[in-house]
Amino acid sequence: MTDKGGDSPEREGRAAEIREEIREDVLVVADAVAGRVLSDARRVRRAVRLLSHGMVAGVLAIHLLATATLSWIVLSHPVPHPEMYPVMGLVLLLVLSTRFTALLGGRTSAAARGLIVNLLLHAFWMWILVDQVPARMIVGDRVVERTPLLWLAVPIFLYLVALGGTVAHGIVWRRHQRLAAEAPGEE
Repeated sequence: MTDKGGDSPEREGRAAEIREEIREDVLVVADAVAGRVLSDARRVRRAVRLLSHGMVAGVLAIHLLATATLSWIVLSHPVPHPEMYPVMGLVLLLVLSTRFTALLGGRTSAAARGLIVNLLLHAFWMWILVDQVPARMIVGDRVVERTPLLWLAVPIFLYLVALGGTVAHGIVWRRHQRLAAEAPGEE
């Protein structure tokens, strides 16, 4: 009969070999999983970066659409100083572009100031646009009674969407920066 209480030296040696094989297999699998996780993290960072650039393009496109719509509205209705509207839209677009340029250049404090300036300028501009909606008498070459410009709600809404996209981009950008800082080894 075999003694069940104690293992033979052969059995202990075989158990040690099996433990060593299992340990080696676990290390190989752990390395493979770690490599896969790092690869996935790099892909997520690249996707967030591309999404960020896509968001910038989307925000600028929406802003341009708002300015084009606003220009069409003021040029097709009696509005005092209609040239002011497209010019102000382009000025706001340049200020917005400056914010994105600062952010992509790594100047985060300038980008934060740019966001505040953009929010204030856009709020002021939308306040002016809302003021232009009611009917009023327009004095120019002749006095004209203008009907309410309810269509101004479209560019106002588009400017709000562009500002929302700007804020969302800032959130995505900060998340991207945090992921890049936490990840070991960049591409």
